[in-house]
Amino acid sequence: MAATSICVNRCGVEFKSVVRLSIGTMSHLEPVFVVSNLEDVSVGFEYVRSCTPLSFVPILDYFKTYYIGNDQKEPRIKLDYWNLNSRVKEDLPRTNNNVESWHSRLKYDVRQNLTVSKVFELFRQEQSYMESCLIDIFQAKKIKKINKSQVEKKGSLKCLVETYNKSTIELHIDGLANLLFE
Repeated sequence: MAATSICVNRCGVEFKSVVRLSIGTMSHLEPVFVVSNLEDVSVGFEYVRSCTPLSFVPILDYFKTYYIGNDQKEPRIKLDYWNLNSRVKEDLPRTNNNVESWHSRLKYDVRQNLTVSKVFELFRQEQSYMESCLIDIFQAKKIKKINKSQVEKKGSLKCLVETYNKSTIELHIDGLANLLFE
């Protein structure tokens, strides 16, 4: 794909303002709105729409109808519910992976022949695990280690969100896409 790009290094992330985007790149840009400012989600969405091939427009229309809305109609799912901008600024988790982790620990055992005694044993094991985690927390130990690249990615994401400027929204969107989908 031949595309002209301008690269700027800011917050350790390479921003790219790409003139033409492929469908593959477009599919990576759409979730970027999860960490964009609430007031500017529709502006950013229009930027993405302007770079989109015509074959991808129906998907964007669906996304706009149900998640962004327009002047005449509120979105079915309000921006406050799915936009994680404030969570990133407050260093809160963006996902519920801890709940998924708990679910996956139980999932294997649940597939076997489940009886009342097995359920009690599962809950006893889970209680033991949670109590040991609480002891670690009270002793100021880290429960889960995060690898270095994830720490750097989280720091870069927070820096991008905090240094956001509406006049450079295209660079902001492209930078978030590059950061989140490396």
